[in-house]
Amino acid sequence: EVTRRLGRVVDHLRDLGGGNFSARLERQLLDRDDEIGQVAHAVDVMQTKRQAAEQELDASHEELVALYDDLEIAERTRADEALAESEQRYLMVIEQSPEAVLLFDPDTGKLVKGNAQFIAQFGFDPEKEPFLSISDLSVDSLENLQTVLNTVRRTGMLPAQRRLFRHRNGTL
Repeated sequence: EVTRRLGRVVDHLRDLGGGNFSARLERQLLDRDDEIGQVAHAVDVMQTKRQAAEQELDASHEELVALYDDLEIAERTRADEALAESEQRYLMVIEQSPEAVLLFDPDTGKLVKGNAQFIAQFGFDPEKEPFLSISDLSVDSLENLQTVLNTVRRTGMLPAQRRLFRHRNGTL
């Protein structure tokens, strides 16, 4: 009888060691006043404390995930606001420039925005004519334009050189 009861406690400990924490010792083992009952009770207390610690850890993990998500959202919001402010400053500089400034998409060649000086000098308004591309303005060959666009995509910068553009009326 003693060996059988001790075997049940040992089997339970093996289950715990294997990761099965849901099984509990039988009440008749826990209620005994002998040494096996004391061992069973100690194992049960250990298992109960372990489960409580696991629940506390899970709750802490969920709280940390929520805090991290909130922090990530706040950081993204701050980054978005800083980007918007930077874009506004950039657009103000472009708008106030005495030189004709044109923004275009290097991937498509489509014109995105021109400042007031560009619109006055060339007669095109990219915001009102979204179908326009750099090839509509440039007198360069399509091959040269493709080389320029490839350079812009690769380096992020437009090579500094003199270029001829045509006005809406066809003049250079």
